[in-house]
Amino acid sequence: MNPQPMMAPPPTPGWWKRNWKWFVPVTLFGLLLLGVVAIGLIVMFVMGAVKSSVPYTQALAQAKTNPALLEEMGAPIEAGWYVTGSISSSGSGSNANLSFPIYGPKKSGMLHVVATKNPFSAVTGEWRFTELEANVDGRNEPISLMNDYDPKSRLTLTPPANDYIIPPPPPAPGKKPDAISAGVLNDRATSLPEPEYPPIAKAGKVGGAVAVQVTVDVNGKVISANAVSGHPLLRAAAVQAAYRARFLPAIVGGEHVKVTGVVNYNFSIQ
Repeated sequence: MNPQPMMAPPPTPGWWKRNWKWFVPVTLFGLLLLGVVAIGLIVMFVMGAVKSSVPYTQALAQAKTNPALLEEMGAPIEAGWYVTGSISSSGSGSNANLSFPIYGPKKSGMLHVVATKNPFSAVTGEWRFTELEANVDGRNEPISLMNDYDPKSRLTLTPPANDYIIPPPPPAPGKKPDAISAGVLNDRATSLPEPEYPPIAKAGKVGGAVAVQVTVDVNGKVISANAVSGHPLLRAAAVQAAYRARFLPAIVGGEHVKVTGVVNYNFSIQ
């Protein structure tokens, strides 16, 4: 009697056949997640660059100190996290067209900024606002933040601290200068209120020094203020404090004159 032949065991499936049902969806999900993270990082980088730009920071500073807007929205006025629009550069100059949300204790709205920069300007970082207005919820007409400036005239936004500023030419002989430069003005202050620490900066443990370039009128009142150095999250608060400061009037040749100088603030993280 012949013995029965032994049956060979079936071949073991390869790794791919055993695992493709979970490997494919997990791989696709991982690639999708990686793409979302990459897009998020790009958006954060772009938002950070826009929010540190001169048009954005100076427009927000104007909004935070504009009396009409403060009355309508309440204080403090803060900005939302996202920004729409763009800042572009070409051989003919740079252009900014931005819109971003702002809100206060009473109302919220949108701030719209249009500005241009001339590449042939003697001052690096010199911008000119052509439109700066806030659309407040529930209000039919926008609020202009151009203050008393003529929109057709030059409005200089403060350049970053590391930019080189070419000094203006000396006044013509016999012509009285509009204002004299007095350097650091902290010691000349008769009232120097401390700036309010922005909650978002305090939460992020952002601190340090902020320098504000100011112009003081013949009565010792600050009539213009622009932050020239310091973290972007701290600049607006320093500008608001500078507008509240008062200084000793300057007298040259028996006459009261305007003064330009710098006020230094220090935000200390406790």
